[in-house]
Amino acid sequence: MKRWCIIATLVIVLGVFFAIIVPTIVSYSIEKTVIDTIRRDYDLKDCAYVRVDHSYPALFRGKIERVYIECTKSEFNGIKAKSVVITVKDIEFDVKKTLQTRDAVIHDIGMAKASIVVSEAEINKFIARSHDDLKGWRLDLKPNEVVASAEIEMIGKLDVSFRPRLKGDRLVLEPTEAKFAATDSLGLSEAKNWIGAIGLDLPVSDLPFNMKITKVLVQDNQMLVNAGN
Repeated sequence: MKRWCIIATLVIVLGVFFAIIVPTIVSYSIEKTVIDTIRRDYDLKDCAYVRVDHSYPALFRGKIERVYIECTKSEFNGIKAKSVVITVKDIEFDVKKTLQTRDAVIHDIGMAKASIVVSEAEINKFIARSHDDLKGWRLDLKPNEVVASAEIEMIGKLDVSFRPRLKGDRLVLEPTEAKFAATDSLGLSEAKNWIGAIGLDLPVSDLPFNMKITKVLVQDNQMLVNAGN
């Protein structure tokens, strides 16, 4: 009787091991390989947090429903982002080769979206480093508004309003009007006499997962850049 109890216990333990523990270990190995491949292939090694959402049946068929990536050290041509959040859906890969080579062979990537936040302070640092002709100017980011201010000798304080615009393969700030503290708005033509478009060197299309910038929102003390594929 004791012998049969021992055998039954072993069968149950082995059943649990092969039904739960082995799939868990294999799925973890697949997840890690896919994450490592994505980090390497899309230059996301500095991203601090990556989460994979999937179901076991889909994973073992070579499909991942969603990958969530959060980065805090991303830099775009000298502009440091405050945060970058990327969501990628419907990733298809070769399960057999992934397990054999420990290198995920990704066949297809579905929808990808990103939100990039750049602080006002970082934009001002970039302008000070990259635009010698703008020394003394400071950008203030307010809801739906970008204003650059400078003291003009013999005239006084000048405020120039800008709007973000996608121009070619770069994001630029384009002047819309200028205003001296003691006068009314001067209009666009006069604004361009004092300051031209400011290139921010944020790439419009050179982003992971073939994403392109789709929308730019100006908020309090920061700029939110949305992208998608």
